Amino acid sequence: MSTFPSSTPALDPTGSPEVDACLRGLTHPDKDVRQRAALASGTLGDPAAAPGVVTRLRDEPDDFVRESLTWATTRMPEAARPLVEDLVRSGDPVVRLRAFHALGKIGSSASVPVLAEHTGDPDPRVAAKARSSLARIGDPASVGLLTRHLAQGSDAEQGQLTLDLASYGEAAVPELVRVLADASPVRRRHAADVLGHLGEPAAAAAPALVGLLSDEDDEVRVAAGTALFELGPVGREALAGYDGPDARVGALARRAAETAE
Repeated sequence: MSTFPSSTPALDPTGSPEVDACLRGLTHPDKDVRQRAALASGTLGDPAAAPGVVTRLRDEPDDFVRESLTWATTRMPEAARPLVEDLVRSGDPVVRLRAFHALGKIGSSASVPVLAEHTGDPDPRVAAKARSSLARIGDPASVGLLTRHLAQGSDAEQGQLTLDLASYGEAAVPELVRVLADASPVRRRHAADVLGHLGEPAAAAAPALVGLLSDEDDEVRVAAGTALFELGPVGREALAGYDGPDARVGALARRAAETAE
């Protein structure tokens, strides 16, 4: 279990009695005192506290205190954001992970470039957090940055990317449709899975998904059929017309026809 270093240096004073009281609390050995100080810093929201808050965000060993420090950065976003972005340069993946978590919470589109640089971070946890933070910010221009990572990483990482892309809603559909024509069957399948997760907002993808019902890869065919079923009435109507040889897609088509009756 992480412990608080007994030699933790004091944070630089700001000249504001209220801010300086918070900063002194942030370096107290008792985590409960640090927690109260982190909450007080955020409640105060004084930009002068940002350097101290971000320094403690980098070094704080307690999960609950650190999350309160993350919240505090959202209360002084203009002052804290550049300082948090500086943490991204750290060689320590734990520090980078904390930085990307905070940037996602701050939610500024100004952080998109620095997040984009790390969607393929060497540490998979950091890369996944950078992608999730991009999705949290929600700039549609970043969808293409995320679709590059379809079908990469572990099942858990792919599942998280599905959720990240689906969070963009209808804005993600054009890029996902583009991936349906990718040379890689695993990327085509993952794109179809995301469209299915989106459901009715992805109805515009129905024609492209119908085209995949005759894909050379059987798993892609099933993924396309499943996605069409999840698109709602538009997708199910298109799926119900399937008369190809794939038995699993045929079963989905019969279900689609039954729900339309």
